[in-house]
Amino acid sequence: MATYDKLRRGYRVFIGDIGNDISIFDLDNELKFLGLDNLRDMWIIRRPPGFAFLVYKKARDAEELVQKLDGKVLCGKRVRVEHAKPDGKRGPRRKRVKTHKKS
Repeated sequence: MATYDKLRRGYRVFIGDIGNDISIFDLDNELKFLGLDNLRDMWIIRRPPGFAFLVYKKARDAEELVQKLDGKVLCGKRVRVEHAKPDGKRGPRRKRVKTHKKS
C-alpha cells in the first residue's frame, strides 16, 4: 500500500536490483515507454549501487508501478519493485554492543 511521504510530497517507490550501469536517463525512458512517468522525483543510489527511489504525485500511479514492474525486466535487469518504507521505519538495525574484556 502506498504511503504518503510528507517530506517529498508524494508516494515513494523502491526499485531494487537495477544494476550498476543504469542512468536516470535510461530509467526515465523506460518509464515513459511504459506510461508510468507521472513522477515528482527520481534518484538512483550509487553507493551501494543497485537501487533507486521514485516519488509519484498520486497513490494510484505508485500502486500501478509496483503491480506492473515487480519481478519484470527493466533496463535489462529483473527488478524488485515495492512501496518504500516511511522514513525512520527501515527495519531492525543492529545495535552495537560494547564488550569489556576481563583482566
